[in-house]
Amino acid sequence: PNQVKLSVTGYGGATKGQMLKMVQSLLATRELPRSDDAIDALAVAICHHHSGRLRMVISRAPAPAIVRR
Repeated sequence: PNQVKLSVTGYGGATKGQMLKMVQSLLATRELPRSDDAIDALAVAICHHHSGRLRMVISRAPAPAIVRR
């Protein structure tokens, strides 16, 4: 739960209200499902999307140079 909160709001201790506002903002919508479970599912999907993008960026980054002394 904290990883999802961190990914969506930038704060691992976010409240349900903060999560709701950020999910709404990130999805650019005025209306969201009323169910807490549905909001949680959307937040998990956003977290998964963010982690996938991060893995893609890391995989495309050049390998660090080996420094020999």
